[in-house]
Amino acid sequence: MLGGCSTLSGIDSNYPKGWPLVESADTNCPNLSGDYQNRGSYSYSPLGGSHYLAYRFGMHVNTVRELDAIDTIRIHPVEDDAVLVEARSSGVVVMSRRLSFKTKELSCSSGAMVFAPATAKTLDGFGTAVKKSTVWFKKGVDGSIIGEENSSTAAAALYVVPIVGSQTFWYRWKLQK
Repeated sequence: MLGGCSTLSGIDSNYPKGWPLVESADTNCPNLSGDYQNRGSYSYSPLGGSHYLAYRFGMHVNTVRELDAIDTIRIHPVEDDAVLVEARSSGVVVMSRRLSFKTKELSCSSGAMVFAPATAKTLDGFGTAVKKSTVWFKKGVDGSIIGEENSSTAAAALYVVPIVGSQTFWYRWKLQK
């Protein structure tokens, strides 16, 4: 019987040293209202553009250059069950998105705002794979947003050899001053 076990990478999954502590967890979502820098820092960026806050809020663009032109992300509640996210370039709103807790685009868990899990499936001549990714936003004690992305992959190489792995990536977006 063939078997395989793997991590997705050799990247350190631990919370980055030197980053601010995360506010104490409770059952509510953190208050993320405010203006944040679009381009964040990260422990490792698994995808081009993944360290941009606009990308994390599902604002679709054609190129990373378009993401780079967005300097500020404004987050504010619009109703009890939704938040409005505005992407701004030099103070002008260039894109916006409303995300709802009612429709399960967002949820709250352990003091974090949690995005609905994303699942991607791949099937080709070498095997099959399923990747599931969940992103959590928490509030740093300095006011920044701390993003935690948990990814797990299950695959069958040549449709026979099972391979399973997981990885955590960290992001941080500072309050705009």
